[in-house]
Amino acid sequence: MINSIYTYDKFERDNKIVNDYTSILFNNLNELLENYDDYFMIITLNVNEKMENLSYKLYGSENYADLILACNDENFLWSSPYDQDILLEHIDNIFEEYTSYLNVKTFDTEKSYRDFKYQIQEEIDNANSSKSSFKVPKPEYLSDVLNIINNYKLENRNIDG
Repeated sequence: MINSIYTYDKFERDNKIVNDYTSILFNNLNELLENYDDYFMIITLNVNEKMENLSYKLYGSENYADLILACNDENFLWSSPYDQDILLEHIDNIFEEYTSYLNVKTFDTEKSYRDFKYQIQEEIDNANSSKSSFKVPKPEYLSDVLNIINNYKLENRNIDG
């Protein structure tokens, strides 16, 4: 797959070079795209449906998945709704990251442990439930939306690394 919009910074993690999907922020892009509401439609994703598959269904190429994400101020990492097994694993990973970052070795009580984990679960569940509807360019306006975003990137070079 070739990205049509995003070019990500890379970093090393666990001896692997990976994309930093959080390295690009298109500030105010959504406000700009609101001027072109007629160019878009709303699509609902199924659980575990990949953006690449949606792009292929709509445009005959998976290369526009990042365009859809940019139009929704999203990234590849957590852009679509996931099933409960993946969410539970993500909650555990976030919990471990937070406790490691905060240098928390133990909790005062079992209740404080459960409360902290519950707060993380609530955040992840809320974020996941909002990941089912996406604004996508209508196929007949695909090139127009690409031009709008690419022009935006040129005008805001410091935003896209």
